Amino acid sequence: MGQGKDASVAGRGQPRVAGFKGPGDLPSIPDINYASFMLQRMQAHGDSVAMVDAETNGRRTYAELCQLIPRASGGLKAAGVRPGDVVLLVTRNHIDFPLAMLAVIHRGAACAPVSPTLRPDELAHVAKVSEAKYVIACASAVGAVKEAYSRLPKWTLERLWVLDSSQGVVAFEQLLQEDSIAAFGMAEGLDPARSVALLPFSSGTTGLPKGVMLSHRSLLVPHVRSVYQNSISPKTWNSAAELYKSVMLLLPFTHTYGHGMIATTLFHGGSVVVLRKFSPKSFFETIEKFKVTWAPIVPYIANFLIDTPLMKQYDISSLMGFTTAAAPVSAAALTSLMKKSGRGVGTAYGLTETNGAVSVNSRAFGYNPESVGRIVPFTEVKVVDVESGRMLGEGREGEVCARGPSVMLGYVSDPKATAAALDAEGWLHTGDVGYFDEDNFLFITDRIKDLIKVKGLQVSPTELEALLLSHRDVEDAAVVGVPHVRLGEAPRAHVVLRAGTTLRPRDLEKFVEERVSAYKQLAGGVKIVDAIPRNPAGKILRRQLKREFMASKL
Repeated sequence: MGQGKDASVAGRGQPRVAGFKGPGDLPSIPDINYASFMLQRMQAHGDSVAMVDAETNGRRTYAELCQLIPRASGGLKAAGVRPGDVVLLVTRNHIDFPLAMLAVIHRGAACAPVSPTLRPDELAHVAKVSEAKYVIACASAVGAVKEAYSRLPKWTLERLWVLDSSQGVVAFEQLLQEDSIAAFGMAEGLDPARSVALLPFSSGTTGLPKGVMLSHRSLLVPHVRSVYQNSISPKTWNSAAELYKSVMLLLPFTHTYGHGMIATTLFHGGSVVVLRKFSPKSFFETIEKFKVTWAPIVPYIANFLIDTPLMKQYDISSLMGFTTAAAPVSAAALTSLMKKSGRGVGTAYGLTETNGAVSVNSRAFGYNPESVGRIVPFTEVKVVDVESGRMLGEGREGEVCARGPSVMLGYVSDPKATAAALDAEGWLHTGDVGYFDEDNFLFITDRIKDLIKVKGLQVSPTELEALLLSHRDVEDAAVVGVPHVRLGEAPRAHVVLRAGTTLRPRDLEKFVEERVSAYKQLAGGVKIVDAIPRNPAGKILRRQLKREFMASKL
């Protein structure tokens, strides 16, 4: 690969592993069931509000969560859920998301958060690879769950509970009627470093979603890091408890960014203000009404905030700042948002496979808006030549690899994909191209894997290409991500039709719409072409297609 942006740095840099440099030794990570750890932390917050629905004003206090989580765990045990089982949590943003998630982990089972927008075929794939026999779902997802399991061998689904009322489905509330039980712990056979606690699904590098196995230890790392960060921060700064006092969350809770922010807020004793969907009015009304102190967002919302006149029409004096992650955001956009809002804007780079942040732009770790931040404690980064695998030095561009206790154990039921992503030394090969500088700031410049980020959600172009090729009138197809004002990035298809056919682009858009989730649809459009550009080995030249699209917009 070529040099980074600063050739003088590249000239000095010797091959090395980059990591956080701070005062003192890093604290140890406790060996404990993750839910037990969270309960110990949450008990101190008593009757403070932990979760509140901005629309209905429904809420859960910390005292309620601490009482109900062990009871729900007991309900799961009575229903037959055993340590090591997998429970799907298929739901929209809901105040009982952490109750259900932590109860499953408390029982020693693995919780698999799954988007309710997945279609039955996609859900069936998730259920099959995870071997999940139990499901907790919101009412709107019950139909898709039943349809998905109808495509699997009979009796695969043993129990289904619904978070809301739904005719003919047992309510999640019934699990709360059982007596509390103790958490499944080390004395019973839990290995915090190897036992799977959370199983979020990611597209990995290509293909259908892959279940990312995160251990109890992986989930503990961000909290231990947060305590360390507070210990080295100047006393004049706002504490984490002040920043996370009231956090508005409209991010999908089933996404790593979303449930990671829930856990962080609960760890610091704040209130999670649940916003089910984004609208300009509700965004500002919620900040004003609930005196929101921190607002995690994604780049397309950041771009909206830069342009909207609404910011001056509401009282947002409580707001201390924003965080944006899950997709790239330009330095110009960050600067514009900070200038317009008068608030700080933190950014982060991470993956589902790293359980969140690899690098962070913040006052605590340092800020460089051109970068994706400085490498965080407990994480090492190296950059390797894409062709040879040789480790490179600072300023040299190559594939970014990350290692540390927060990195996944592997992909569930997929040893081939695991071997491709995790090497023998524990390095996760991210598929992202970038470099780091002499101050350990990380810069991401491209993606090897060509995944498309729609509102921060990953879309696999190969999945969409396979779908298009299943149409009888399609000869060849290539899908790339193109810039989109509202979505950040959107899939755009280039299609070669079979001789004698007269399909219109809209026909193919509708064909895809009927078969995939909303965020996977071809919002970037369809272009009928004579041929798909490929290299001698037959690989699609995606960058060429992207360049042609950008040139057509000039």
